[in-house]
Amino acid sequence: MSWYRTGTVAVTNGSKTVTGVGTLFTTAVNAGDAFALVDANLNPTGAWYEVESVTNNTTLVLKQSYAGSTGSNKQYCVFNLVGNMTTPSFAQRLATFFASFQSLIDKPTTTPTASSIPIADSGGKIDDGWIPATVARTESPTFTGTPAAPTAPSGTNTGQIATTEFVKTSIALSAGNTWYSGSSDPSDESGVDGDFYLNTTSWDVFKKISGEWSLQGNIKGASGEGSGDVIGPEGATAGNLATFSGTSGKIIQDSGSKVADFEPAIGAKGTAFNKNFGSSAGDVCEGNDSRLSDARTPTTHGNDKHSATYITSSDVTYENLSANGDVGTGSSQVAQGDHNHDSDYASASHYHDDVVLKSVGTTKGDIIAFTASATPARVGVGTDTYLLVADSSATPGVKWTNRITSLIEEVVKKSTGNLSTAEVSGTIINNYGQSNNVVLTLPTAAEGMSFMVVLGTTVAKYFRIKANTNDKIYLDGTAGTDNYYVGIASAAIGAMISFATFQTGASSYDWVATTISGTWEAQTPGG
Repeated sequence: MSWYRTGTVAVTNGSKTVTGVGTLFTTAVNAGDAFALVDANLNPTGAWYEVESVTNNTTLVLKQSYAGSTGSNKQYCVFNLVGNMTTPSFAQRLATFFASFQSLIDKPTTTPTASSIPIADSGGKIDDGWIPATVARTESPTFTGTPAAPTAPSGTNTGQIATTEFVKTSIALSAGNTWYSGSSDPSDESGVDGDFYLNTTSWDVFKKISGEWSLQGNIKGASGEGSGDVIGPEGATAGNLATFSGTSGKIIQDSGSKVADFEPAIGAKGTAFNKNFGSSAGDVCEGNDSRLSDARTPTTHGNDKHSATYITSSDVTYENLSANGDVGTGSSQVAQGDHNHDSDYASASHYHDDVVLKSVGTTKGDIIAFTASATPARVGVGTDTYLLVADSSATPGVKWTNRITSLIEEVVKKSTGNLSTAEVSGTIINNYGQSNNVVLTLPTAAEGMSFMVVLGTTVAKYFRIKANTNDKIYLDGTAGTDNYYVGIASAAIGAMISFATFQTGASSYDWVATTISGTWEAQTPGG
C-alpha cells in the first residue's frame, strides 16, 4: 500500500470521471484504490471514493459520483490498496508507506528538542525544559504580573490562598468599628462587637456589645414646633435684614441688605416723591421754576383758551350763516339741507358688472369659482373631511375629493377579517399581538384610498392583504390576479409595504403595492 499524488486533477459535481494533468494513472493506480482531494497540508478535504477503473494515464473512473464542488487544478491523493499488485510491487509500496511515517516515529524523545514529541522518562516525569518559562510550576511557583484567586468567605480558616480582599475584610471585621445601616433595626446575626448600626427610618443608633445590639441614642433633632425655635445661619452681618429661607417659617437667612438700602413705599398721593428735578418726562419742577411764573411768554394757542372771546357751537346756526352770506350753491358756501342733484343723475344708467351678488351662495360653506374668464359659479360645500383640489376636467376647475388627513391613524389587526374604507384611508395597519395566520380582505378599490402596513410583532405566521373580488394588486409594478393576496410568509418586526388605489377604467380602480422593507410576495395561481 502507498500514496500516489503526482500532478493535479479536475472533478465535476455529479460525475464519476476524474481528469488528470501530469498523471500516470495507468501504472500507479488500480481498481479498488481509494481517491480523495487534499489541501496544501495533504489532508483530505472531503469524502473518499473507490476507483472503479483506470481508462488511461490521465483518466480514471470512480465507483460513486463525485459529491463535492466542481473544480480544476486540484491536489489529490490515491491510496493504493493490495488489489492485483505483485508481491514485489506490494512490498515496495509497503516500504514506501512506512518510510513516510518514519519521521514521526523518530520524533518522541525525553530530551527537549525543537519539533520533537515529549515523552516521560523512566520516572514518569516530563523534563522541565519542555515547559515554557511563563508557565508556573506546582512546586514553589513564583508569580508575576497581577495573579488572581478566588476570595474565601469571611471566617475561613484553611490552607486556601488569602486574597487582598479577604485580608482587608478580615481586618475590618476584627477591628469592630464598622458602620452598618438599614431601614429597620439590626439583626443579631450581623456585625461583631464594636460595630455600629443606623436605622434610617427612626434614626436610632445601635452598638454591638457582647454579641447584642444596644441602643445608644437618636441623631434626629427636635421637630422645631413651638415659639422661639427659629434657626439661623452660623454667621451674619450686623445691621443686615433677616429673611425666611424656604417656606417652613423656621429657617432664616442673612438677606445681605440693610434698611438704608431700600426706598420707602410711595402711596398713590405721593407720586412725585423721590423724583429728579428737570424738564424731561418723569421729572418734577422746583418751586422757583420759571415755567411756573405768570410772567412767562405764552405759546401759540386757539380761541378755546380764552374764556369769553371764542365762538361756541350755538353761534354756528343757519340764520347766522345765511345772514353772513355763507349759505348757497357757490364756491366756499354751505349747501342748504333740501339741496339735491336729481336732475343730473336721472338719465344715468347704473351697472354692477364688477360685483358678485351674495345670492349666489345658498349654503353654509359654499365657495365661488370661475368656469371661464369673468364667469363666476357656485361650488357647493363638500363632504366633511374632504379636500378641495384642482381638476381641469371639472366645470369650475376644482372639485371635492376624499379626505387627506394630516394625522395618520394606526389600526391594529392581529386576526383575519375585512378592512373597511376608513381603515384603508390614510392609515397605518399594524399586526401587533398576532399569534396565528392573518388574511385581511380589502374593500372594493375606489379613488383616494391609501395606507401603509408596518409589522410590530415577529411571529412564524403569514400576514396577507387580499384584494376584493374584482380587484387586483400590482406588487412593485407586476400585476397580480383578481382576488389574490400580497403577503409575507413569516411576520417580522419592521417589515413595511405601502398600498394605494389608481384608476384603471372609467369607473374602476386597482391597487398598487410598493415594498419598503421585508420579503413581500404575491400569490401565484394555485398558491
